[in-house]
Amino acid sequence: MLHDFITLHRAELIERCKITAALRFAPRGDQVAVLPTGVPLILDELIETLRVEHETEVRGNFQI
Repeated sequence: MLHDFITLHRAELIERCKITAALRFAPRGDQVAVLPTGVPLILDELIETLRVEHETEVRGNFQI
C-alpha cells in the first residue's frame, strides 16, 4: 500500500524535498525553520490518512 511505501522511504523523501527546495531558491530565515518540521509533519499526516483509508476500505469489504 502507498502508506507502507511512504513509511519505508520517509527519510529519503524528506532528504529529496530538502535538496529540491535548496535548488529552487535561497531560503529566507522563516523557510529554513519550516522545511525540517513541515515536510516530516506533512508526510506523517499523509501516512496516517492513507493508513486509515486503507483500513476503512478493508473493513468495508468484509461487511455483509
